[in-house]
Amino acid sequence: MTTSEVIKLRAEDTEDLAVIAACLQDAIACLAEMDYDPAAQRFALVVKRFRWEDKAASGAPAAGIPVVKSGLHFETISGVKLRGLDQHRRSAMLELLTVTSAPSDSGITISLLFAGGGEIRLEASRVLCRMTDLEAPHPTHLRPRHPLSEEGAP
Repeated sequence: MTTSEVIKLRAEDTEDLAVIAACLQDAIACLAEMDYDPAAQRFALVVKRFRWEDKAASGAPAAGIPVVKSGLHFETISGVKLRGLDQHRRSAMLELLTVTSAPSDSGITISLLFAGGGEIRLEASRVLCRMTDLEAPHPTHLRPRHPLSEEGAP
């Protein structure tokens, strides 16, 4: 894997987090690849993300977008809540639609929103997130479940 193929991002505010969210759009995850460490105040997960930046650079069709395994972790996490996710199906594939954030009484709420209405809500004192690609990109048979369209795009 060459350095040019590896993405390493750090988010320290909501604008930074929006960049990471764009990279993670349609990423495939499963509960078995997620962990919350209350003592370290860290929530971590591993996803297979589409390399949308390759599509932007090449104009490749959706079928030509490679995937890469990426690690993601959030710091300063004081609590984690799951909604609409079956904890008994820990290996079930989940499609991450986006990551959002909003102010809360304790600082900030970060939400990982999944297709089908599932959500993981993280309570944090502030935004502190890192995303790192863990392998070289490769072709995949996986595809986003929604049609890609340029219509209505700004």
